[in-house]
Amino acid sequence: DWTGKIKNAIASNHIIPVYQPIVNRNGEIIKSEVLMRMLELDNNDGYTLISPDKFLEVAIVTKQYPKLFSLMLDQLLREVK
Repeated sequence: DWTGKIKNAIASNHIIPVYQPIVNRNGEIIKSEVLMRMLELDNNDGYTLISPDKFLEVAIVTKQYPKLFSLMLDQLLREVK
C-alpha cells in the first residue's frame, strides 16, 4: 500500500519540505532544519501531512528514496534561491 502511495506522491509532487526552527536558550531562532513530509488527500478534500516514520523505510526498500531526496533538494534550493 505504501509503495503505491509513495509513487503517487512523487508523481503528484506531494513530497514537501517542512521547516522546524531550532532555538537557543533565549528562545531565539538561530537556524532551521528541513523535514520531509508527504501530503495525502484526506476524506474532507484537504491534505494531511504524513511523517517519514510511516513511509521512509518502504521508500528505502523499494528504492524510491533517491527520488524523494531529489524532490526535497530541488524544492529546498528553489525556496532558498
